[in-house]
Amino acid sequence: MKIAITASGPCLEDELDQRFGRAETILVYDSDTHFVDVINNAAGAPSGGAGIAAAQRLVDRDVAVVITGQVGPNALRVLEAAGIRLVQGRSGSAKSNLDAFQAGKLDDLQTFVPPHSGK
Repeated sequence: MKIAITASGPCLEDELDQRFGRAETILVYDSDTHFVDVINNAAGAPSGGAGIAAAQRLVDRDVAVVITGQVGPNALRVLEAAGIRLVQGRSGSAKSNLDAFQAGKLDDLQTFVPPHSGK
């Protein structure tokens, strides 16, 4: 299973980034191989559409779960259409969130960001 985690840097030890579309990086952990694919989230730079672009990158990588803090409505539509589960991240490292998820200690994401212009 592939698990994506929004992070403030390229390592599992970096802090969880609460923003989905504008996270600095997205770490994609493969629970079968333990490989971590680091996505430099260049999609976060444009003034609009960052969430959709980030979501599509994860769909293209066959991600099953996303651990993050908040997701905008446009990215939410893309992720839900692909059947990707959204999980509420906590303060702390990407690794601590990954460990908590694998131990069944994180809840599904219930709060979403209202529509905005991306600025």
